[in-house]
Amino acid sequence: MGPDRVCFLDGGAGGRTRLEFLPLGAEVPVRAGVFAFRASCAESSLALSPDGRELLYVAAEESADIMMADLPR
Repeated sequence: MGPDRVCFLDGGAGGRTRLEFLPLGAEVPVRAGVFAFRASCAESSLALSPDGRELLYVAAEESADIMMADLPR
């Protein structure tokens, strides 16, 4: 949850996961990116920076890197 939006991962078909956010008061989410992995609820989490511009996510993979996604405004 950010100051003006809710961010979430949406696991889609084909092993890809969409990063989306829903601006507060909006009815339709906005796609911010697509990842090549399928997120697992038990193994993934999100953290949004206080200003709402950067997002940190955790994903279970054989090899892992720390990655950051810049969110569109």
